[in-house]
Amino acid sequence: MDETLSFLKLPQGFSANIFAKGLLNPRVITFDPKGDVLVSETKNGTIARLVDENKDNIADNKFTVISGLNKPHGLDFYFGPRNKTHYLYIAETHQVNRYIYNPVTGQITNPDKSENIVNTPVDGRHFTRTIVVG
Repeated sequence: MDETLSFLKLPQGFSANIFAKGLLNPRVITFDPKGDVLVSETKNGTIARLVDENKDNIADNKFTVISGLNKPHGLDFYFGPRNKTHYLYIAETHQVNRYIYNPVTGQITNPDKSENIVNTPVDGRHFTRTIVVG
């Protein structure tokens, strides 16, 4: 186990390691259809994709999926069975948008062509918005 994780008490037969470092205020993670990790970096206003290329349970590369967002938090995927499209839903502090996501490239196909699902109130004590597509 990584020395920085020595405070963890794991059951016998379990282990833990640090998957990624250098993220700015990571909040929510999800897995894309290919199994890559997507993480919202709230303070940075970005969604990052972390790729473990050599399958050693440590991210080898970090790619920006989208930037310029307003405190992104919640993330979820939905596969449109009728049109065979993968959608990435992103909850920002003031809205939820969906984007067409290409699971082969791990990118949003056209970030400027998002579809606004709902606007959310920005007042109150919490800026985070958690979503689940069901």
